[in-house]
Amino acid sequence: MKRKKVLNTLKSKKYDVVLLQETHLSELQKKKLRGHWVGQIFYSVGSSSSKGVSILVHEHLQFKSKRIITDDSGGMVIVEADIQGHSMVLANIYVPNLDFPIPSLFFFLVC
Repeated sequence: MKRKKVLNTLKSKKYDVVLLQETHLSELQKKKLRGHWVGQIFYSVGSSSSKGVSILVHEHLQFKSKRIITDDSGGMVIVEADIQGHSMVLANIYVPNLDFPIPSLFFFLVC
């Protein structure tokens, strides 16, 4: 119910790009998300009880993805794209409050 309410709010606000965290998507929920959003969805899936990040891009936006980078733990999705004729990078990175190897994450992003 909470997910549906969030998606309805996002649709009513007519956002072009949305970055979501703590999505906790299962395979069934990924299908439901695709059914409720009009456009492209990029995600990195954690477990059904933790993590998970997504980038939603509305279909009316001139958008062409060039490169997509995700991790296996549901903590990061990065999309290189041409958006409205401009080259951009969209990054959604989840950093928990627990022990997390921040230096190695930034080393990865810089390299």
